[in-house]
Amino acid sequence: MKKIIFLDIDGTLVDFQQQIPASAKLALDLAKANGHYLVLCTGRIYSGIYPWLLDYGFHGVVASTGAHVIWNEKEIYHEYIAKDNLKRVAQTLDACGASYVFQGENGRFADETNVNKLRNKIKELGLTFDLDDLELTIGDDPYNRDDIESGLYFHAGLVINQIQEQVGEGLQITGASFGAEREYNGEFTRKDINKATGMKVLLDYLGMEREDSIAFGDGPNDMEMIEFAYTGVAMGNAVDELKNIADMETNAILDDGIFNGFKRLQLI
Repeated sequence: MKKIIFLDIDGTLVDFQQQIPASAKLALDLAKANGHYLVLCTGRIYSGIYPWLLDYGFHGVVASTGAHVIWNEKEIYHEYIAKDNLKRVAQTLDACGASYVFQGENGRFADETNVNKLRNKIKELGLTFDLDDLELTIGDDPYNRDDIESGLYFHAGLVINQIQEQVGEGLQITGASFGAEREYNGEFTRKDINKATGMKVLLDYLGMEREDSIAFGDGPNDMEMIEFAYTGVAMGNAVDELKNIADMETNAILDDGIFNGFKRLQLI
């Protein structure tokens, strides 16, 4: 029976050297040959997905943590964050010393102050990360845009639940998937939209049932995805919160987690 397989990208399908393990690529090839649908389900904006990954030929993409859904290169759903919520989260993050970036269909946006904060923090931590890789558009009042789907914040002076309390009900604050300071780094999205939202949109569009769905993930923003899927699979490297709600745990990404998970579920 045909299944639709939703795959998180970072830490699930793609490792932290920006590579797909050879065994995962083989699993994708075999599952595709067996007639199953393959869908990327990511917090990344669509334009922020690795071009070489999109070139593989996935059947669909759920991007921006559920706010943007594409099937066979056709957009079937797209939602944005209201300006008042963007302004409120900007004020909250400014007050606690965080740097942040807004993201949308037209790229990533930040003001000069936030870009300088990011550059200084990268230098302070001795990181080799090149900020230019984010391809930021720099300008005043980036929160005054109509095309923002989500955002990233870094090095906040408050933990997740404190930021959530201050930004209110319109936004969802989610911590980073990895790192020693992941309680102080994270993302913000619309409260009423998550990966499960995009999954349901796609299932309805295809006339498929939840019973046809399988999802693989590793991070905090995969919680709703794993709960919504008929079979939710946590990677061996997943955060404990995700493992606790998953139907199944597979191996870590670098220990053939995707291949072994596909094998156990008889997808290949």
